[in-house]
Amino acid sequence: MTQPAERVQASLFITLLRGEVAAMRKKVAKAEADWRSRCEAAGDVDPPERLVVVQGRIAEAVRMLDALKTRFG
Repeated sequence: MTQPAERVQASLFITLLRGEVAAMRKKVAKAEADWRSRCEAAGDVDPPERLVVVQGRIAEAVRMLDALKTRFG
């Protein structure tokens, strides 16, 4: 059983994480568009490492959100 304070803290953290995920997704969308433009111009095929890193961070944040939602509803 969780304490009310834990629920409040989890709720605040969920709100923060959602904001972070949204911001990262925006940045990824721009980076992907820039990368596609470079691919068309220069024939690049591999995504930049930083893009892969941020995609991994997004996936981890989403897993944390899912775990928090499962535990705290």
